Amino acid sequence: MAVNVNSTWRLIRSVDPLLRLSDAGRAIVMSSGAAHSAKAFWGPYAASKAAVEAMVRSWADETKNLPLRINAVNPGATRTAMRAQAVPGEDPKILPHPSEIARKIVPLASPELTETGLIFDAPTERFLRYRLPE
Repeated sequence: MAVNVNSTWRLIRSVDPLLRLSDAGRAIVMSSGAAHSAKAFWGPYAASKAAVEAMVRSWADETKNLPLRINAVNPGATRTAMRAQAVPGEDPKILPHPSEIARKIVPLASPELTETGLIFDAPTERFLRYRLPE
């Protein structure tokens, strides 16, 4: 919770005033598909990522009338040390390298981006619309 939730909230609080001054501020916050699952033994991690997504959606709604765009990213299964610890025995060669995922995320920083308050699913390269009804 300290790393995923508290640090995200503190980062938002710190960068928000600066991004509001930009004519095309962009915030890209890392999440996880775990935020939308309820797998055994993953409860705290899933809850922390769900909290991150809630903060992203709230922040985006607070700034929807500004040129600031804020989105979360689900990178999907990626060849990282964390993944190797979480899923021992998985062949890392079947997973994309972090640089492959980064190439998919970079366009979210474009000044032309109009989407805000959404989750970008890197494996499918599509925005997912997990929004509650108004």
